[in-house]
Amino acid sequence: MRDADVAIVGDGIAGLTCALACARRGLQVVLVGARSTAAASHASAGLLAPSIAPRPADDPAQRFLVAARDGYPAWLDVLAEESGVEVTLRLGLLEADSGRFHERDGAVDVPALLEALEVAISRRRITRLATGARAVEREGDALVVETPARRITARRLVVAGGAWAGALNGLRPALPVRPVAGVTALVRGEPDLPHVLYGAGGYLVPRGDALLVGATARDVGFDARITDGDRTSLGAIARKLHGIDAGLLEGHALGFRPMTPDGLPLLGVDAHDPRIVYATGYSRNGILVAPLAAACVAALVGGGEPPAPIAPFAVDRFASSEAGR
Repeated sequence: MRDADVAIVGDGIAGLTCALACARRGLQVVLVGARSTAAASHASAGLLAPSIAPRPADDPAQRFLVAARDGYPAWLDVLAEESGVEVTLRLGLLEADSGRFHERDGAVDVPALLEALEVAISRRRITRLATGARAVEREGDALVVETPARRITARRLVVAGGAWAGALNGLRPALPVRPVAGVTALVRGEPDLPHVLYGAGGYLVPRGDALLVGATARDVGFDARITDGDRTSLGAIARKLHGIDAGLLEGHALGFRPMTPDGLPLLGVDAHDPRIVYATGYSRNGILVAPLAAACVAALVGGGEPPAPIAPFAVDRFASSEAGR
C-alpha cells in the first residue's frame, strides 16, 4: 500500500511550492525535509530580476524566467486567499551603474512568502515528515524514499532538495548540483528605498522598515561560517550603493544556493525513470522560478503538459560532459 501519490524530497522554496501545486491538483502528498535554516531561501533577497544580465530575448530559458516574473502577482493573490497571509511584492529595479530602470523587475518579501506557503500547506492534504531523505529505491511500480524515521512509498517522486539534492542516493546519474554559500545582512531604520537598487557587485532590497544587503558568493562546500570577508564585502556594497555605514549591518544570514554548471535549473522527468521528476538546482533564481517550476512539476506528476516549455532545463543535458570525465 502506498503512502502517497507523490513524495517530495526537500522543504525549501522548491519543495514547498511543488507540494502546494501538487495538492491543488488533488494529489496525496508527503513532504520530506529537515527544515534546514541554511537553505538558500532563508537568506534570500527574493529578487525577481530576469532583466539583470539577461540572455537573448528569444532564448527559451530567458522566456521562462520572464514568464515566471510576470506570473508572480496573480500567484501571490491565490496564495493570499489560501493562507490569509499578504506577501509584499515591490516592483521596480534600478541599475545604479547604468541608470537603467526595470519597472517589472523587483523583489518579494521572502519571510512572508515562506510563512504563507507553510500556512497554505498546513490546510492541504499534505503529510509532513521532518527528516532528511537518504536514498530512493524501486520496488515494482512504486518508489520508496528511505529516511531515518521511516520508509515512504509513493507512485511518483519529486527531487527538490536544493543544495543537498546531489546527496540523495539511488539517482542515476548523480545530480550536478553543488552548494554555493551566500550571505546577506540587514540595515534597520534606514530611509525606505522605493525600489530595488542593484550595482557595486550586489543590491539593496527594501523589506519592511529595513534594507536587505546582498550578497556574497563562496564556493566552499557546506561551510556555514559567516566570515570577516563576507561582512567586509556586504559593508562595501551598502556604502557604495547608498552611503550606509558598514557598522550598521546586522542580522547576517547564510544560505546555500544549489548551483548547476550552467546556472539553470534542473527541471523535468528523469531520462531513465519517468516516475521521478526534478525540481532543483535553481541556482541564483530560486525565488523567481519556484512558482512556475512547481506548476510544471505538478503537471508532469499528474500526467499532463507543463504550462511553460522546460526543454532548456532537461536533467540529462550534462550527461555527455559527465560521461567524458
